[in-house]
Amino acid sequence: MPSLRNLLAAAIATLSLITIGCGGSEPKATSTPVPTPVVDVAALLSQSGAVMERLQSFHFRLYHDAGSLEITQGLFIDDVEGDIVKPDRISVTFRGNLGGFAIESSIISIGDTGYLTNPLTGRWETGPADLNSLGFFSPSEGIAAMTSQVRDAILLSGGEVPAGSYRIGGKLQATALSPLIGTAILEDAVLDLELVIDSEQHYLVEARFTGRAVASDLEDATRVIEISAFDEPISIDPPL
Repeated sequence: MPSLRNLLAAAIATLSLITIGCGGSEPKATSTPVPTPVVDVAALLSQSGAVMERLQSFHFRLYHDAGSLEITQGLFIDDVEGDIVKPDRISVTFRGNLGGFAIESSIISIGDTGYLTNPLTGRWETGPADLNSLGFFSPSEGIAAMTSQVRDAILLSGGEVPAGSYRIGGKLQATALSPLIGTAILEDAVLDLELVIDSEQHYLVEARFTGRAVASDLEDATRVIEISAFDEPISIDPPL
């Protein structure tokens, strides 16, 4: 009769063979790298431009990380925010300073009729018929056209970008901003540009311009445009 020691040794040997056999017959798991999708930057810009041109309404904000915008002598604008409803309705509020004094005023333009708030009293008044030609911001024209004028466009990585978006860098002739800032542009100036474009709907959600676009700009002037509320219901009505 086999001894207890021999039985234990045989059991251990058998268990070892079973373990080795089971382990050896299984192939090692390997991971397959997921290829990074190739983005056609030129096509993305073209698609975004077409989408922005078709928009019927949106909300926007234009502000300065560095510097401000002189739209008339002594009147500097730091921040503009408002809504656009095609074909001819715009509502904006701008903040800045005039002669060193902080000001805030609003403008509503509906067709050929304009209204503005008096910076001193805050009350609405009827403005000139060509109020919309003040032109310091005409986004419905400028934003869609801008994407077609980007030079040396590349896809950027890193930085703080919303999920599901692309960040594109490039160069832009300062004259492309004429519909957006509506003042004398430095004809030969070239700006550094960064765009953030939604990867699904191709909305342009942010544009950042760095460099001198007008004579009164700082060398490192930085303007940022944020766009939202794409084709959402927006009402712009006469305030009087």
